[in-house]
Parts: sequence; C-alpha cells; structure tokens
Amino acid sequence: MVSAAFEAFELLICQLQSLNTDSPIEFLSLKDLLENQSTVLGLPQRFSSELLSRSNQLFSKELPFLSYSNWLSKEPENALMPLAAAEWSYASSCPETMQDFYSNYLFMATTSGVASGCGYEDALVHGVTELIERDALAGFLVRHCFNRKVATALDRATLPESAREITERIEMNHQCQIECFRMPNRFGLPAYISVCDQQTEPFISGKGASISHEHALLRSLLETEEMLEYFKRYGEEEHQKYTSACQQLAEWPALKPCIDIDFKRTNTKEAFHHPQDEQEPYGQNALTTLKTLLGQHNKKIWVNVVRAETPVVLRVYIEGIDEFFAIKDGVPVVPLNSSFE
Repeated sequence: MVSAAFEAFELLICQLQSLNTDSPIEFLSLKDLLENQSTVLGLPQRFSSELLSRSNQLFSKELPFLSYSNWLSKEPENALMPLAAAEWSYASSCPETMQDFYSNYLFMATTSGVASGCGYEDALVHGVTELIERDALAGFLVRHCFNRKVATALDRATLPESAREITERIEMNHQCQIECFRMPNRFGLPAYISVCDQQTEPFISGKGASISHEHALLRSLLETEEMLEYFKRYGEEEHQKYTSACQQLAEWPALKPCIDIDFKRTNTKEAFHHPQDEQEPYGQNALTTLKTLLGQHNKKIWVNVVRAETPVVLRVYIEGIDEFFAIKDGVPVVPLNSSFE
C-alpha cells in the first residue's frame, strides 16, 4: 500500500511539473544545444547526431527541456533532457515534440527514472536501483528470449523463509506456479525476475534489484503478486497494450519472445546464495555502495529534483544505460558482450 501511494504521488508531481508554467523548464531549440555545446540526455548516444542534425524538422523549434546535475561530480556539471523523454504523459499529448523521434526506437526495458522517498538519499537509491534493474532485465531478455539461451531457476528450498512464504501465498491465491531467476548484469548488483506460469500474454513477472540479494528477490516476488492482482482487474486494457506491441514487432518475429517473456528453462536448479551480513537496502551506506559501483564503471548519475520537500521526488538518469537496450530495425543497437549471448 505504501509503495503504491508513493508511486501514485511521484507520477502526479511529475505530471504537474510538466503542466505548471512556473516549473523550472527551459525552452531551447536543437540549434541552441549545438551552439552551446550542451550535454543532452535521454536518447541512445549513438543516434544523438541523427537527432541534432540540421535536417531534423525540429532543429529550429523551441522545445521544453529539464535541467539535470551530475550527482557524482565534485564540480558543478549540468545537462539537459527533453521533456518528451522524461515525462511520458507530456510526450503522448504533444506529438509535435520529439516523440516522433523516440517512436523510431523500441526500448526493451524502460523506466522514466522517477523515484520518491522519505528523504533525498532513499529517493536516489530507489531511482538508481530501478534503472539498473531495467538494464539487468534488458540483458535477461536479450540473453534468454532473443538469443534463446536456457535459463536456470533458483532452487526454492534455498530461498530465504520470507521469499518462500510469499511464493506459497501467490501460488495459493492465484492457482499458479512461480519460478525465480537471477538477472546477471554489468554492474554486479543483485537482480532477480520472478515469473508466473499462467498462460497470459505476456507472462506475468516481477523484477527487483538492490544491494541486498534478499531485498531484490522479495521486490521481484511482490511485484509479481501486484501484477497478478492488476491483471485480474485490468487484463483487457493490458492485452490491448500487448496487441499493440506485437503489431510494432510484426516485422521482427525474433523479438516477440522478449515481449512475451518467453524462454526455455533447464531441468536443474541453482542455489540462492547471499551473504549473511547484507547491508540495509536504503540509507547513506547503500548510496555509498552504489556510488562506488557506478564509479567503477565510469557512469554518471544525473538528477533532476522535482520536489525537494518530504516526500522527495527525483528524476534519475544513468548515462549510457539506454544504449544497451535500444532496438532499431529489429536488432540491438549496441553489440552485446559475450556474457549476454
């Protein structure tokens, strides 16, 4: 209930930001960005030259941008993100903006980076872990759904007691079977996906990532339970979205298993391993761990403060993550490492 309330609140605050004329939104043209040598966030970097081309019909048109600051930088460093990339409700209602550009790309695992919390630290941890979770999901989809590598489920007997209890509750209430899988990722952050065997389209699943293995697994299970309840009430609407996505992928049938979350399993199971002295998933220590982890990969964390008062609402963006799961013309944009094949 608390999680749902926070999510509803953060979405409302972000939508108000995009509609409020007093919001700190800058109106600039792509021409201005080039002349000012501005850093632009929110699109696959490989295609930034395409967007900023003088042949782009939007090149001289003023468009709304949000200002972000680099959280990891000791010196002030700012960047701009198109509002059409940061706020989907704005993008869908303003087709004359860069939404047309984004519609040319299929993102396999997307998040707007919106996050909230009782304080700045918790909101930032929430945003960063969710972005890495979606990046891990993209790797899982490419590895097992696109490249058809078989996946190995976790041995339920080795799961923490709390995870077993939630799994049994879901299976009893929804007459289904649940399997959990690791989602290895380039950042080494614990991430898991829990998948329901009900023959829905797509298969219902939940994802979770955290500096704590147990917390990440519990998040994936609780999200699966949440989605099962949601489909009971809004299944028809979700099926319409699914049908629309399938139509987009009609030319590239190899990608349909990614939408279905359809993959093969091994007959064996793997044990769930986690340290006995895991860190708390939120707070300053968690933030320090994430900062170190991303610093090792030379990734910048960009933050736009939507609401500074409690509950804090942020937009978070990790530079370069979107390159991994962007799809154009039916193939991944960036060549995948062997670990994802």
